[in-house]
Amino acid sequence: MSADNPFLLPPRSVISFSGGRTSGLMLRRILDAFGGKLPDDRKVIFCNTGKEREETLVFIDECSQRWGVPITWLEYRWAGKHDLTEVGYSNASRAGEPFIDAIRARNYLPNPVARFCTVELKMLTLNRYVRQGLGWETYTNAVGLRADESKRVAKATKPVVMEQYAELFVGGQKRRIKSGRPTGESVCFPLHSAGVTLDDVAEFWSGSDFDLQLTQDEGNCDLCFLKGAAKIIKIMRDRPDLAKWWIEAETLIESKSGKGTFRSDRPRYSELQLIATDQQTGPGWLWSDNGNNGSCGEIDECRCTD
Repeated sequence: MSADNPFLLPPRSVISFSGGRTSGLMLRRILDAFGGKLPDDRKVIFCNTGKEREETLVFIDECSQRWGVPITWLEYRWAGKHDLTEVGYSNASRAGEPFIDAIRARNYLPNPVARFCTVELKMLTLNRYVRQGLGWETYTNAVGLRADESKRVAKATKPVVMEQYAELFVGGQKRRIKSGRPTGESVCFPLHSAGVTLDDVAEFWSGSDFDLQLTQDEGNCDLCFLKGAAKIIKIMRDRPDLAKWWIEAETLIESKSGKGTFRSDRPRYSELQLIATDQQTGPGWLWSDNGNNGSCGEIDECRCTD
């Protein structure tokens, strides 16, 4: 990354595109730094969990078409070992198949402490593609964290041991990751380095001739368990169809292990649905989005969202 222009990424770089406005602005600035066209050894990658909103998928495809930039779409697969497949806008999962694959591989649900959805579906899927598909042993990953997200940047670069469930298959061998990043990956935050804030992101898209058709509260992952309960209930009221997948995932694991919940500190999705349909009254703390009930990104870095 150039000291004068943080958007001039070094050779063998990937741009993690979450499908949100912040990472969209990052991609635009990187394209501008290279005169509108990326060199062959700079790749834009979107890892689809199957639980992204349709509006997100449309936005990603629109960025690719309008800006003339190829975007590689990847999805996690489980068939006795961790694997991946390359898809596109037309055939990308819309029913959470990659997410369910990851859940079945472990026989438990991700939660705020063991967030293997982000680790497996995003971080390690990208890492496998880069190391095995592109053949890059080392690479730089540009992540869309802003100047007003310094705590998340500090946490993302801290040399801590990644969760035990983050296992990487290289050459058919299982290797435990021993650092805070996947094997061979270094990370950079061009927006943070350039001093770009949420206000700058909003200003850019307000002047654009297209935009992501979601509010900030809705996020990309439709009913992510890191969202506050009040936000989940609000989304369920607007889009009751979204609850079905989350309820079925909890039911699936409960039938196998008896621990079918994404969060032990609040009601299950089936109970939140009852509250959303006014068939049950929830406790007062459900309506606060503070503390452990915080929104995506407040607990830890999450590449599913901005």
